[in-house]
Amino acid sequence: MRAGPAVARDRAYIVSEKYLKREDTFIKFSECKFKYMAVFKNESRRSFELIDQVIRKIFIAANVLGEYYWPKTRDLPPVGNTFADQKQVDDFLKGMKEQQAIFSALYEPDTITPLVDEAVSMIELIVDKAKREYTESLFIWLKHWNERINERFED
Repeated sequence: MRAGPAVARDRAYIVSEKYLKREDTFIKFSECKFKYMAVFKNESRRSFELIDQVIRKIFIAANVLGEYYWPKTRDLPPVGNTFADQKQVDDFLKGMKEQQAIFSALYEPDTITPLVDEAVSMIELIVDKAKREYTESLFIWLKHWNERINERFED
């Protein structure tokens, strides 16, 4: 059977494994990001920065949990002797819980969902604005075109 730290790293590797399974989706997202930013300019940049921030947070949390927190859980009282007092244990558990909250809605506060929701809302606002502008432009063009056709038939 594998030792504690190796098992902890294996558990943390699940994030990389799942990311790699969906790598094509992330590549397509990245391609769309640059096309989207080319069309909508700087106003769209923040939404994609938020998504990139979410991805980084997830990978960092997986690394911190796998390399630091999970291996040290075997040292928690009453088994281990690494911690000097209950405050150190409480601080350790609080830090671990914060990292685990990135992966699960069971832990509070949820730091990922608000970022994703904000990014999606920003993109929706930009797209809605673009649809309105396009629709208004199209309406003006059609109105102008209709007037020109009517003028030709009247002559």
